[in-house]
Amino acid sequence: MKKIKPVYLKTIGAVAGLAGGMLYYYQVGCINGCAIWSNIYTASGYGLLLGYLAVSMFVADKKEVKSDDPS
Repeated sequence: MKKIKPVYLKTIGAVAGLAGGMLYYYQVGCINGCAIWSNIYTASGYGLLLGYLAVSMFVADKKEVKSDDPS
């Protein structure tokens, strides 16, 4: 089975967060007084950011192997 690249997993997480932010705006939202959730663009942006960060906590990027040989 092929492994999914970390970039694709992070993109999927970001898109899921975007959809979650939009869903939260339409279902719960805030009519007045909320700076973050009262606007669809900020709600979607924060959802996208949270989705990306949530997935990137669990996905390991490839790290370069450094040798101890100073040349």
